[in-house]
Amino acid sequence: MSYERATILIGKEMENIKETIRGFSKEIIEIFNKNKNIVDSFRIVSLVKTKLNKINEIEKNIGNINETLTSLDKKISNKKEENKEIVEEIEKIKKSSDYLENLEKQGKIKFLKEELEKEILNLKQIIDFRTLSNFFHIFEEEMKIVKLHREDFLTEFKKDYGEKILRLINEAGLNNINIEERIKQIKSKKEEIEKNIKEIKKDTTHELYSETTKILLEIGNLNNEKAREEKRREKLNKEEIIEEVKENIKKIGGEVE
Repeated sequence: MSYERATILIGKEMENIKETIRGFSKEIIEIFNKNKNIVDSFRIVSLVKTKLNKINEIEKNIGNINETLTSLDKKISNKKEENKEIVEEIEKIKKSSDYLENLEKQGKIKFLKEELEKEILNLKQIIDFRTLSNFFHIFEEEMKIVKLHREDFLTEFKKDYGEKILRLINEAGLNNINIEERIKQIKSKKEEIEKNIKEIKKDTTHELYSETTKILLEIGNLNNEKAREEKRREKLNKEEIIEEVKENIKKIGGEVE
């Protein structure tokens, strides 16, 4: 075979190889493109699955929160009903004869206490503190008693209802019919007050008022808990995720109503 013929044959063979390579490359590119679409589809499907799981998780959490809110509403309603019954019981007691009698006695006791204080202050006006001071000026303990009574007679007198100051008045020879009469009136008024206090019956409304205060506090706590749960629910927004799912499904040729 001549050199020229061999050269021609080699050139044709090389051209055939090039064509074969070009055809093979085209097939590879087509296969790659097809596989790329498949890979993208798988990736989108995986993403959609993740998003759907997230939506399910949100719906589950919302369901749990709704159950909690329903339970809280029931507790609040029960507490309000309980409080209503207690308030009605208080109003019933306040209309009873025992309660009205207690109010009357309490008013009388208040009046008697005011009168008692007036009697004590009137007694102070007829005690000669200057003479008492002169009489006991060299006796430290006695002078202390005189000084305290002169400065705040009402408070000091109520501590022993006049025993100390009356003793000093007697020792100084300053007692008289007016002082004795005042002392007698004061003691009588004090005994009347104590008698009325003993006659006052137990006021059951105090315990009921404490109970209703406790219930109102519990209702407030339940309402606060309800508000927190409602805020939690508001933060669980699934609409944005649903829109993402719809867009991804469209990318792989799917339809979502």
